[in-house]
Amino acid sequence: MTAVLYVLIAVLVFFIVGYFLARIGCTSGERYVSETPVDPVTEDSGSCEDPEILANQKKRREAAEAEAQRIRAEAAKEETAKKEADAKIRAEEEAAKREAEEKRAAEKAAAEKAAAAKEDEEVQAEAGEKAEAVEAAAQKETKAKDSASLDGESHKSSSLSEPETAEVSVPEGLLDAPRDGGKDNLTRIKGIGIKIDEALNSIGIWHFDQIAVWTEENMAWADKELAFPGRAKRDDWVGQAKLLAEGKETEFSKRVDKGEVASSKKV
Repeated sequence: MTAVLYVLIAVLVFFIVGYFLARIGCTSGERYVSETPVDPVTEDSGSCEDPEILANQKKRREAAEAEAQRIRAEAAKEETAKKEADAKIRAEEEAAKREAEEKRAAEKAAAEKAAAAKEDEEVQAEAGEKAEAVEAAAQKETKAKDSASLDGESHKSSSLSEPETAEVSVPEGLLDAPRDGGKDNLTRIKGIGIKIDEALNSIGIWHFDQIAVWTEENMAWADKELAFPGRAKRDDWVGQAKLLAEGKETEFSKRVDKGEVASSKKV
């Protein structure tokens, strides 16, 4: 009898301790499942898990999943924006590259056109120089023939009248050499090339102010000496010389200063 009593007391203690241990586990949020079969009436599996805790855990899982989805969406959006920005930068670089290439092509075409125009001008200037040289030679030859003819006529008869000649007058202030400051570049006057410049120097004309004071008779004298009739008056040497003597410029003198006039360049 005493042994049975001890067994019953031990079983009771075991169940009491197990109950409290199960309650302690439920309080800490841990799932406790009884090893006993499910009650067919109550369908209780011995679970002590709190439904509110399960609901909170589910909410936290759903919130974490939603946050992960939001982060993934933002990352995808940032990636798309980055790709669009990179594409825009590449498009701008391509446009700038094309614009630079078009500008270089236009500058090259303009330079080639300017070079061709300059070459044509030099060719024309050279042709003009040659024509001037031929004209000068012809004028000198004609002058020599006329002089010889007049001399012959004067010997034939002293009663013949003198041939009509244009009124000429030697300019005042002819120089044997340029002044201390050096000679002026007479080729800055339109109609005067290197050869005419040298010819003017040879007859005492070195400076703009000498030409600026010429009269009609002085120009006739220059025409005779240079064998280029009408050149001084036709190209208005006097008017150009006045401006240049005052330190001013003409469109032609600017081109000469830039080296754009072939006839003004020394070979």
